[in-house]
Amino acid sequence: MQKAYSKRRYGPGTFPVTEAAAERIVSLPMYPSLAAPQQRVVEALLAAAHVFSV
Repeated sequence: MQKAYSKRRYGPGTFPVTEAAAERIVSLPMYPSLAAPQQRVVEALLAAAHVFSV
């Protein structure tokens, strides 16, 4: 469970599908004003993820 929801009455297992997906998903920042160094980090992470997903 993410910290943002830790004060709620939800506990582990309350949302099993969401919890399973959260273990496999990475959110990367993507927006038009992303600086070039940040873009390179995102590109490197995407390339690494592709290598490990095959």
